[in-house]
Amino acid sequence: MQRYQNSYPNRPNTPSPAAELGGRLWRWLGPQLGTLGRAAVARVVRFCEGEEAQTILGSAFQRVRDAVRWAWKNDTVPSGRVRQAMDQYEERLAAAERRQAQRELRRTQQDEKRKAREQRYAEKSSIYLG
Repeated sequence: MQRYQNSYPNRPNTPSPAAELGGRLWRWLGPQLGTLGRAAVARVVRFCEGEEAQTILGSAFQRVRDAVRWAWKNDTVPSGRVRQAMDQYEERLAAAERRQAQRELRRTQQDEKRKAREQRYAEKSSIYLG
């Protein structure tokens, strides 16, 4: 005799008609969507690796620069905003160059210190080892 009695009779798990229809639809659509997706990815990769993307990006930057220059020349922007933005941009570039130079200097100094340490160590070890 069973320990507990179920209030519902045992029924096999049959999927609902909507789930069955969805499964059929996915089995039919899945491979086609995968093929389309792979083709789209290949097209995007080919576009990004080619010169077209660089050309488009370069022309977009050029248009933005032209628009800024036009606004600056025709004074359609509140006074000083464009000049201030351009000055800040140039200051940031100069600061980045200074930081790069300082990093390079620090790196060469550390290399010199390391070489001097290695030289001292080599001299001491040659004294001790004979």
